[in-house]
Amino acid sequence: MDRVTAVRHSPNPYSTLSPTELLELELSSGEAFAVFVKRLGAAQPGHPDKRHREREALLYESLLSDPDLPVPRCLGVGRDERGRARELYLERFDGLDLRYRGLEDWYAAAARLAGLHRRFAAPAELDGAGDLLLSLDEPYFRQWAERAVAAAAAIHPSAALELARLVDRLEPAPALLAAQPVTLVHNDLSPKNAMAANDGDAPRIAFVDWELAGAGCGALDVVHLAYGLGPEARRRLFDAYWLALEGSPLAIEDRGERAALLAACELHKTLYRLAHATSFGSDEATVSRWVEEAESWRSRL
Repeated sequence: MDRVTAVRHSPNPYSTLSPTELLELELSSGEAFAVFVKRLGAAQPGHPDKRHREREALLYESLLSDPDLPVPRCLGVGRDERGRARELYLERFDGLDLRYRGLEDWYAAAARLAGLHRRFAAPAELDGAGDLLLSLDEPYFRQWAERAVAAAAAIHPSAALELARLVDRLEPAPALLAAQPVTLVHNDLSPKNAMAANDGDAPRIAFVDWELAGAGCGALDVVHLAYGLGPEARRRLFDAYWLALEGSPLAIEDRGERAALLAACELHKTLYRLAHATSFGSDEATVSRWVEEAESWRSRL
């Protein structure tokens, strides 16, 4: 059996909440490989979706261990030297997030996302997750809408009054989202959390940072993935997603129904952003613009 003969540590300068580092391991055989180490921090009582800081590590153990899934390969889960913080050991994924890749990789990511959603649309596939996953149900969406009003009120009271009136007539968005077939939802799939690497004719795609994963409407992920794209690129990305869902319980054939569902997802994402307006340091103009966006998405329902 090969022995580890040398270990080189290098901190990851892009770490945010959870400290991460890269380990370069040399084996007695002369082989070398890199390991990405993510140390899971303390729970955040002030963030309703981040009260279970070990969610990601436990999900890799229970749901995300299949090498065919579009996630970095998990090499193990352990504890730090003091035995306090749980650590997640992942392969080092030598790629870039979608912000630095061509549009074709975005469309490929949408298709791979659809494949992941298809895989976990069967109820038995989520059995191993227990209570790890957030429940993306009607109360969940309503609670975030109410938090949006409270956050907006602290920055722009008059805009918050408009937002409160919108939240009073929030239906049918929460019911529409909650009525969709349940699948595994990343729930934070902004383009920075979708990686792509060159791998022959097709890029290899990996979705990272599963701290906020839930069970619910998969379209929430594809809307988040499309953030920042122009109208034509968004259309092509959504088309790639729906095409890859054909023949599955998650497929929606009617374009009007698709548009309504995507508008409900966009409305939730806008309200979620508003709920974080104070922590983002947003000003009145930004809050006002987001409230207008929320009104626009609500009108499309």
